[in-house]
Amino acid sequence: MSGHNPLHEPDIDEPDMLSDDSESNRELSETDHVLYEVRQERTRQDAKWGQQDHTPAFWLMVLGEEVGEANKAALEEYVRGHEVKTEIETHRSEAIAAGQKKYKMLAAPGQLMDYDDYRKELVQVAAVAVSAIEALDRGVFRDLHQSKKEALL
Repeated sequence: MSGHNPLHEPDIDEPDMLSDDSESNRELSETDHVLYEVRQERTRQDAKWGQQDHTPAFWLMVLGEEVGEANKAALEEYVRGHEVKTEIETHRSEAIAAGQKKYKMLAAPGQLMDYDDYRKELVQVAAVAVSAIEALDRGVFRDLHQSKKEALL
């Protein structure tokens, strides 16, 4: 396990390398696209921070911070969508109160919601989780822990 770093393997750009499907001319699956984005984010993180070898506790704090950002993005969009829904319902009520049998529906709340920031944060959550697994698989923390344990004996 130690020494294996999938980020230094050839880039995945062939569709048949991205999933179990053996057809070479098939389209990429949704999972293939998402995993490709996660890999791109991992590459971006490594370029920014370099190889990160933290303790599991530290990784969980970093992951928790990223999950918090995803929570914030989802909540902000939910609140915005709720405000739009309220505005639509108010417009409808006002139209009915004015005696209009027909009223123009501005848009359905779901059509106005934009979860791009939430999605971006989820990709970052996944990339941080992958980075934590990579660090664990490299065994750096385990080797450090073992060295300290042996020094105490």
